[in-house]
Amino acid sequence: MNAVSVIPPQQMGVSEIQVVASAIAKGGLFGSKDPNAVLTLCLLAYAEGQHPAVVFRDYHIIQGKPAKKADAMLRDFINSGGKVKWHDLSDDCADATFSHPAGEARIEWTIERAKQAGITNPMWRKYPRQMLRSRVISEGVRTVYPGATSGLYEENEVRDMAEEVGSDDRAYGGEEQPAPMIEAQARHNPRTDPWSDFYSGKSALHKGLNVHAAELRRIGEEGNFDDLEAYQTSPEYADFIRVAGEHMPHYLEGGEPAPPEFVGIFALEQRARDLIGLRGNQAVELENA
Repeated sequence: MNAVSVIPPQQMGVSEIQVVASAIAKGGLFGSKDPNAVLTLCLLAYAEGQHPAVVFRDYHIIQGKPAKKADAMLRDFINSGGKVKWHDLSDDCADATFSHPAGEARIEWTIERAKQAGITNPMWRKYPRQMLRSRVISEGVRTVYPGATSGLYEENEVRDMAEEVGSDDRAYGGEEQPAPMIEAQARHNPRTDPWSDFYSGKSALHKGLNVHAAELRRIGEEGNFDDLEAYQTSPEYADFIRVAGEHMPHYLEGGEPAPPEFVGIFALEQRARDLIGLRGNQAVELENA
């Protein structure tokens, strides 16, 4: 196999970093097609002594806002001399002690705490253990050694905050929606709001769009075909496809009245399949090399 030439980060100039950022933005695989937003995180990686392309691995742009992945936070925390001891990791509770020469703290997150915080992202119902783990890592690292966060929130924290305030509505051609999707919407009165159990009106459907778009991007980057199939057959997603097809078809296929940069859900599905297939082909090539 031919060796791939990679420019060390310390030898890269701004122009080379801009080329990397532009390529990432054009691919749309990073949560944003805005080259300036991607360039910002490429420069952040560069400032920390990493190759700008590392943004694929460590960072994400969630509804226009930069975020750092929990695994990247944990890795940087451990590489800086930190240690983590897990006391509990289940669908109900994540509990761990974070120790570092800078200090020590025990952090616990439970489903009850998430409910009290008013977190309404449906992913908490689907993957409670993973969401609790991410929150514990983010809070633990930020408490003991905040340098490992790169000054950013963890990606699921950003999703939850965006869900709460209804940010990025304009990016999908929607109108401002002040209220997040809440559990009570599943118990709406069908006589006054006949849409569906999960998407009782435009506000809930728009929130669902943001959640599903982010999850399809995550699955494409980190998941496999089983994850994608399971997600596509989930009640919330199937209901979203049905309701959006009836009331907001541009959410699925793009086009008017969505802006030109909008990527429809069906395109995100195909992108996830392509990414998963690409990883599989690369793994086979490595085994046969």
